Amino acid sequence: MKFALSNVASVDTRDTLCKHMMTLDQSQLSKLAVSLNLIPDKQGDEEMSDYEKIYSKDFLMDLLVC
Repeated sequence: MKFALSNVASVDTRDTLCKHMMTLDQSQLSKLAVSLNLIPDKQGDEEMSDYEKIYSKDFLMDLLVC
């Protein structure tokens, strides 16, 4: 919620944006990336552990912030 209320000028660097994104867990980052069409949605028969290995939190952070 803090990020949503932030001034645009307060998130003008990669480091600042990363600090805000680090509060999200892997599931939330994944949902955000899916909604932005950056990664495909998890298929119904795909195991969550495989999906989490492919789209790790570090990968999702780099994808969303860069």
